[in-house]
Order: sequence, then structure tokens, then C-alpha cells
Amino acid sequence: MRKFCSAQFSLGMQSVASVCWAVGAVLSGPASAADFLQFSAAIAWSVANAAAAKSMFEEQRVEMADFPDNPV
Repeated sequence: MRKFCSAQFSLGMQSVASVCWAVGAVLSGPASAADFLQFSAAIAWSVANAAAAKSMFEEQRVEMADFPDNPV
């Protein structure tokens, strides 16, 4: 379970970084194609993090449901 907690922490920090990157790209005022690519990359990273989080929490729910004393 400890490995799972470190994976959650890592994903959380990646999510913070990707959102900060996207906000920074917007605040800097996209003026060129490179700026739009930076913003697109940040959004793609955020979407990937959301998909990974969904998968991770579904996996955790399945693992917790295997315990007979757990009402999940």
C-alpha cells in the first residue's frame, strides 16, 4: 500500500505542475505557434493525469472491495 501512496503523491504533484504550466501559458499571452504548442502540451498532460487518477482510484476501489470487512 505504501507504493500506492507514493504513486498518488507523484500523480498529485504532476497534476499541480501541469495545471501551473497551462495557467502560465495563458497568462503569458500566447502570441506565436510555439506558445499555443506549449499550452496544448500542458492541457494534454493535465488530461493524461486525470485519466491516470481515474484508473488509479478505480484500481484502489477494487483492491479495497476484496477485503471482507470493507463496506465499499
